[in-house]
Amino acid sequence: DQRMTRVFEFIPRLAAAGVLLLAAWITASLIRMLIRKALETTGLDRKLREKAGQAETERMPVTQAIAEAAYWLVFLFFLPTILEALDLEGLMQPIQGMLAEIMAFLPNIVTAAIVLIVGWFLARILQRIVKSVLVAMGADRLADRVGLGPALGRQGLSGVLSMIAYVLVLVPVLIAALNALDLEAITRPASNMLDMVLTAIPAIFAAVILLALAYAVGTFLANLISRVLEGSGFDSLAARFGW
Repeated sequence: DQRMTRVFEFIPRLAAAGVLLLAAWITASLIRMLIRKALETTGLDRKLREKAGQAETERMPVTQAIAEAAYWLVFLFFLPTILEALDLEGLMQPIQGMLAEIMAFLPNIVTAAIVLIVGWFLARILQRIVKSVLVAMGADRLADRVGLGPALGRQGLSGVLSMIAYVLVLVPVLIAALNALDLEAITRPASNMLDMVLTAIPAIFAAVILLALAYAVGTFLANLISRVLEGSGFDSLAARFGW
């Protein structure tokens, strides 16, 4: 019977595909475990949780997400071999084309990730340097003296200026990372938007300085006029006339 013959001919292929699937599962599980252990030793979840200001009870399993992505990526690379063992050429060609596109685009992703990580690291270093220098120079005390302390909040003048320095470094880094992806449909609008933000930052910075100076001058004049009127007995005069 031809049907039985085809079934018996397909059994070795099915067994080979099963062996490859088992190998893919073992390899993917091993890689997932290694990646998770390596990332857990770096304390990535804890650091991201601290940066986001989340409590320790909240879970942000970034390491697990990366490990799971690597797990399924291994299965994706094993898939053409499994399909070949099953002699399913109709499915092999589109999957091989997809894998070829992924492999061709992978260097762009790696380059963008490296640019983003290095740029973020440099921006954080610059932020801490600017904050330390401004604190040492007494910028926060000066801001409190001229009456800017309540407006600046807990960060103080040093925190605000260091954050501005951080943004000034990070925005060009984001533009460079997007350009490294080389996806015109996505990177061009995003790069144009970030360019507009970067161009507007000096004007925003100047406006903030003018507002801060206006607030400081207004507070100083208000305190000065209040003291002059208080010293001249204006309050008692107003009380005498029933004001």
